[in-house]
Amino acid sequence: MSNDPAMARELIREKDRIRSLETRALHLDILRDLKRINSHLVTVACPILEAAGELRGSRLTSPAA
Repeated sequence: MSNDPAMARELIREKDRIRSLETRALHLDILRDLKRINSHLVTVACPILEAAGELRGSRLTSPAA
């Protein structure tokens, strides 16, 4: 909600981390719900990164580091 590209970038990275955890965990119902929450948050992050020119297709551009 702050239009901060760094925070938006972190949300995108967390989505990938959650996906990885989902494939290895036993509590898939909980992870499914966390994935759904994460997807809603990423919905906010994508337009921020797109406006900053830091999003290409479905992946991030190189990190600003």
